[in-house]
Amino acid sequence: MSHPLARALAVGCAAVLAAPPVLAQTEAPVKAGPAQAPVTSGAKPIVSTWPVIGVMPCARHADEPMKQCRFGVVRQGAGGGRVTVTWPDGGQRVIVFTGGAPTSFEPVEAGDADAKLSFKRDVDLYQVSIGAERFEIPDVAISGG
Repeated sequence: MSHPLARALAVGCAAVLAAPPVLAQTEAPVKAGPAQAPVTSGAKPIVSTWPVIGVMPCARHADEPMKQCRFGVVRQGAGGGRVTVTWPDGGQRVIVFTGGAPTSFEPVEAGDADAKLSFKRDVDLYQVSIGAERFEIPDVAISGG
């Protein structure tokens, strides 16, 4: 049985792939590198030239309850991509996926040099931790459904 957020995102992803998203004026679009292949579906890798956007549960501090963070994804084929999470109070965290799993992150704060990335996969949801930060990233955000 799939996670409700993943099912909702799968429906949303299909709509987003049909047309470029409209971002609010306060948000900068996620920059994509050159397209490696056209946007596809099925068994072929999905590479997008514009971001897939959505909302995911997140927490910035260890004692903080999960909140809703906006995120954008630029897929780079074969389970690769970059998930840019925007915190509700500002700032961003970029999580890099390779081969369908989170493998690294971009440091943005001085304490990031000591932070470690760990994750657990729960059916169709990645529970990612970077230091005290926590994210629940639906698999479909990277895989495309």
